[in-house]
Amino acid sequence: MTDERSERGGGQKVLRRWASMVRMPNRRQELTAIDLDGEKLRIVQCVTRGRRVLVKRVVAEPLPTSGDVLDLKDPESTGTWIASVLSRLKIRPKSVVMGVPRGQVILKPLNLPAVDDPSELASMVHYQVSKEVPFDPEDAIIDFTVQQLGGSESRADDSGVSRVAATNDDDRRASEARIEVLTATVKRDVVDFYQKEADAAGLKLQGLGLRSYANVRCLDWCEDTSEDGSIVLVFLRPDEVIIDVLVGSTLTFSRANSVRLREVAVSHEEGVEKRPEGSETDSVGATVVIDSVAKEVARSLRVYEGMERRGAIAKVLVAGDTGLEWLTATVLADRLDLPCSLLNPATKLNLSGDDAENASAAIAALGLAIGTSDRDGLPFDFLNPKRPPARRGEASRRKVLIAACVIAAFIGALAVRASVLGRKAEEHQILQSQIDSLKQREAEFKKLRIDAKNARDWIAGDRKWLKHWSYLSAVLPPCTDVYADNITTSSRGLRFSLHARSGEILAGLDEVLREAGYRVSPMAITPSEDKYGYGFRTTVELAVPSSMKIDLSRAQPPERPADDMSSETGDAP
Repeated sequence: MTDERSERGGGQKVLRRWASMVRMPNRRQELTAIDLDGEKLRIVQCVTRGRRVLVKRVVAEPLPTSGDVLDLKDPESTGTWIASVLSRLKIRPKSVVMGVPRGQVILKPLNLPAVDDPSELASMVHYQVSKEVPFDPEDAIIDFTVQQLGGSESRADDSGVSRVAATNDDDRRASEARIEVLTATVKRDVVDFYQKEADAAGLKLQGLGLRSYANVRCLDWCEDTSEDGSIVLVFLRPDEVIIDVLVGSTLTFSRANSVRLREVAVSHEEGVEKRPEGSETDSVGATVVIDSVAKEVARSLRVYEGMERRGAIAKVLVAGDTGLEWLTATVLADRLDLPCSLLNPATKLNLSGDDAENASAAIAALGLAIGTSDRDGLPFDFLNPKRPPARRGEASRRKVLIAACVIAAFIGALAVRASVLGRKAEEHQILQSQIDSLKQREAEFKKLRIDAKNARDWIAGDRKWLKHWSYLSAVLPPCTDVYADNITTSSRGLRFSLHARSGEILAGLDEVLREAGYRVSPMAITPSEDKYGYGFRTTVELAVPSSMKIDLSRAQPPERPADDMSSETGDAP
């Protein structure tokens, strides 16, 4: 056993060297682990102080029974419900870590040549595992942890456990240049599910580990694992039984089996409450289920004990909160003839009250929190897996390809630009010819605008100008004395030129037009030469008041002066 411990210690040194080279050190002081099984949400809060990890709180929240409230297959629904629980419990985590169930992970051991560069080890792991995964390697998230150094041969069965066979010292020396690693592969969809779940809850997902290795971390923290022999951890969940075996602090065997314990546990608890004191302590249903669990544990341990170079089993620990843990430990002790007891992390972690009561079933969450907080980190972290470095040839080809794509995109952009500029130049030439053609008709358009404005003013004024001209024809002197020309109308009123035979006729028109109801602008009388013999001329500007009313029946021309009448008829001799 001393040699095996030294080999396991060497393996841990390789793993620490990988962590120091690849992963950033964990400087967070507070961490929250969230684990959701088929019945309860378990939350563990811890604080790191140097190398010490202090558990502050352990919470177990029952899942709602209504399917409308929570759909465990929908990450949005699950994340929203988790956020509501954290808000009600007044828990505000800065970052969280979660765990993937054992049934969703493929564990496989590999016996590889020992290398000094951890990145080369990652390359070998990815190359080997990618050839054997039962789905598309592009959809695989692969991580690994160093199990031990030494050994000549590695084998694996359906339990996904690494084991090394070495029969003598010569074989050991021949295999000193080998290293054994345990690989874990999960589908990318599983990681995306937990990431979406954390996003829906408004949380920052820091790590995504494996529940079985989280159980080992919690057991290693709470129990003395340095003694000779293997320790078996039987973890009872409502819908499954997980059997993990560790040697020292290394997981060497892990198997999960579906067993429906929920209904049996409930009926058993109800039966215990109803039974009188001194009666049987277990129901028939509980006995049958526990017996099947014991058989499965015994079968798994026979497989484990058949592996070469595995130490004898030292003790069995049972954990969970189904209510059947004590009965299971009792049956296992009788059947296996081994020391069996219940795992109680509360004593080691100094927990009390509800935290102590919830600790036994929250060992996965405790292991996730403790494993993320200590210096070695999580053995498996599917959110930040150990990846092989990009090979130089691939990096060079990638750079050349990127440069070629950039050049092609630039040339394509220039071609598109030239095509666009050509089309724009043609459009500009067409528009310029249209502008030149319209400029030649600018005077025509201006006259058209003026005529349109006059027409709008004429229509808006509604003056009935013909009626005004009829009225003016009635109130002005007869055409033998005056006549009008250059007649215009506008929104302001009337404007025309008036020719008269004498200046006296024009001088009296100002008063005549005012009596007719018009507002008359001052008139300037000027002599003029007229072919009709009218020797005086003036321009008349009339404004029409809005309240003016025209009555043609009462319109009369002004009386002519007597001298004008005599001059027209002639004086009597």
